[in-house]
Amino acid sequence: MSKWYIMAMWLPVLTTTPPDFSNFTPIVIINVIKALFIAIVGGIGAIVIIKNGMELGNAIQNTDSAGISSALKGLAGGGIMAGISMLVGWFGF
Repeated sequence: MSKWYIMAMWLPVLTTTPPDFSNFTPIVIINVIKALFIAIVGGIGAIVIIKNGMELGNAIQNTDSAGISSALKGLAGGGIMAGISMLVGWFGF
């Protein structure tokens, strides 16, 4: 693909009128920030669940009772993080 073709694809985007930002009231901005924060918390919760699930499997394989306990606590924490963000999303925050 040549650089002229790529520039020609972007030409309509660059020549249109600029976007209208007058509808961005403070409440809209706050709602966007809330939604972003809830999504980040849910994503981190999912990552924690995956990480501690792998640690739990490793601890069970090695019959490490302290590792099992730690992994279960991590799974509970990740589940709470993911569950809270899911519930807040369902209820419409």
